[in-house]
Amino acid sequence: VLIEPDIKIFKKLKRKRSKDKSLKLGVAEHNGDSVMYIMEPSTLNTCSFKEAKSYEKLGHKIIRKRKIKTKNINSIINENFETYPNFLSIDVEGLDYEVITSLDLEKYKIDIICIETLTYTENKKAEKNRKIIEYMESRKYKVYADTYINTIFIKSYL
Repeated sequence: VLIEPDIKIFKKLKRKRSKDKSLKLGVAEHNGDSVMYIMEPSTLNTCSFKEAKSYEKLGHKIIRKRKIKTKNINSIINENFETYPNFLSIDVEGLDYEVITSLDLEKYKIDIICIETLTYTENKKAEKNRKIIEYMESRKYKVYADTYINTIFIKSYL
């Protein structure tokens, strides 16, 4: 399942990955509507006001705001999978911690989870979001690999 609220990117995904199920919505802590901050560059688009403002401090611009539909990750899994995926990748520009902590890991025992854990401080320094790593470790996931931007966690069954 591919999730992309930006209509231009969504259409490209549908063309290039026609066999995939694509959802035109954002992932958030709740089901409903959210504001998406369209940034320059578009790779920084986010539904997090705090994240959009921090990008502005780094020299990026909010081009416009757009209302989008959002769903909680549990609703997305429940509505689109017979059980649950064995691999999940989360990259939601500033809401990664909120999304992963809203995921019901007791119900959805996902084997491998890749999460964007790199963040930027106000002084433009890149650093790891230790809060995500500590949360995942507390849920019995171990760091398997790190790509600098993303951390890959595997479920420990011991």
